[in-house]
Amino acid sequence: MAGQVSAALIQEGAEAGTGNFHQIAAFDIPVLEEKSSLDVEEFQSAGFGTLCASNRGKTLQPGDVEAKEVVSLRACARACKATAGCAGFQFGHAHNTCQLWKTGICRSEESVGPEKMECFRKCA
Repeated sequence: MAGQVSAALIQEGAEAGTGNFHQIAAFDIPVLEEKSSLDVEEFQSAGFGTLCASNRGKTLQPGDVEAKEVVSLRACARACKATAGCAGFQFGHAHNTCQLWKTGICRSEESVGPEKMECFRKCA
């Protein structure tokens, strides 16, 4: 009987937006951890916090990288799939920025800053 009364009081408090359930319940604080998006469509991630990079010493030419307006990571991957010669893409999670790479992505570099970048290469 006491359990039913307690449950009823908790329910009543929850409905009214009051009560102390949050004080008597044991909730663990979740630990959120950024992880790689791994494979998206036919592309493999170089890891969260990476920038795409060409061969050392190679200077990117106009047209090697094309910016696209997209609404999501998957939309960026699909834009790359639909673009002839696209070898991979660089996606900025913070603002949905998308850069299609039409030159070889031979390596990746660490990305620092608020943009939360991730480099994806076409899977072989």
